[in-house]
Amino acid sequence: MNGYSNPSPDDLQQPMIDIHDPGTAQSHPPNREHAGVHGVNQTAPISQSGIDKTEKNRHLKLIGVVVFVLIGFLWFSIQNDIEHQDEFNFTKCPFGALNHTYDSRVDTLFPWGIDSIKPSAIIQGQICDCKFLSTTAALVALPSGREQILKMIHPNHDGTYTVTFGGAPDQPVTVAEPTRQELYYSARTSDENGYYRFGNGIWLPVLEKAYGAYRNAHQPLDRAIIRVLKHGLLEGRFDASSKLPSFGAAYGAFDEEACRIYTGHSMKLLDTVSWELGDFGLGKAHVSGRQLRSWIGRQAVIDEIYAEQNNALTEAFSYRKLVIATTEGGTNVGETGIKSHHAYAVLGYSPTAQTLTLRDPLGSSVDMEYKVSSSSDFADGKLDGQFEISLKEFNKIFSKLAIQT
Repeated sequence: MNGYSNPSPDDLQQPMIDIHDPGTAQSHPPNREHAGVHGVNQTAPISQSGIDKTEKNRHLKLIGVVVFVLIGFLWFSIQNDIEHQDEFNFTKCPFGALNHTYDSRVDTLFPWGIDSIKPSAIIQGQICDCKFLSTTAALVALPSGREQILKMIHPNHDGTYTVTFGGAPDQPVTVAEPTRQELYYSARTSDENGYYRFGNGIWLPVLEKAYGAYRNAHQPLDRAIIRVLKHGLLEGRFDASSKLPSFGAAYGAFDEEACRIYTGHSMKLLDTVSWELGDFGLGKAHVSGRQLRSWIGRQAVIDEIYAEQNNALTEAFSYRKLVIATTEGGTNVGETGIKSHHAYAVLGYSPTAQTLTLRDPLGSSVDMEYKVSSSSDFADGKLDGQFEISLKEFNKIFSKLAIQT
């Protein structure tokens, strides 16, 4: 009636255990053989197959985690890797798009001799190699640089070209003449009439192809491993080299090797105010001593940075060194017409006015150029890829200066 059953005679015959008497408890251990029937302390032996299955599942989970992390790392690397754009966004070449762009000069290396070689002739194509092209523009802005390019490319009787870079004289690169597919992707040479498709010959796409082949053949081990995995996952080919030789020019998107390959000299990097200090003393890279000092004396540190750049630029152009500028930080780029994550050639500097003359390797092929504000017109009133900017404004927008050592 109350929910409890009466004890059976067998239950009444079991000895009582005094929980307060340790001896009594120890003298009557629980019956482990039958305890499992009531769900208490059941310990069944585990078979070897069960152990093996558990270990196998554990290994599979570990492998799954490793693969997941690896794919995530590669995906993050690709999404933040501007060099990947050349290999994955441009896989088809509509040859018909080239028909209206060719003329008789397309088969000529230097149709106007040394006058074909100039910064204004350089127009970036679909390969993400703005650092290489900016360095090239800085080089050909010098009379000695134009002579160097003229002598650097040697046409062979079999239709190939041998390119001997000044910084690697014992490592000449021989490449075939660029195909129509390669010319579709490659940089172009605009002439004085704005003819974007090789109006000044094919010296630039040949140079770009040779540089790409050189970068393919001289890859750091860590980058080569990442590219093998990246190409394997996304293209089905486990090869560190780019799909086309000229695409390898994009492998220089994160370094200043173009200067070393051209001249044998590296480049020194100088941070701008926007990169090192930011707006509130919090820069976009590592913490520096100047950044910490700017917390209590910001203007003094800014003046120090200006003076450092002024001296470095004055010396660089006195000794005809190569200089480029980059916009990794992307600060104030939209409203000023400057492109983010891009490189510009620095063609000149005035110490008196403290103004830099910059050249965009995209030239006037895109409707963007430096302007004082989003509502203003182009700073110099024309869209040609070249403009002047004060050192102060330069430090607000750009991230780094790279100056030949």
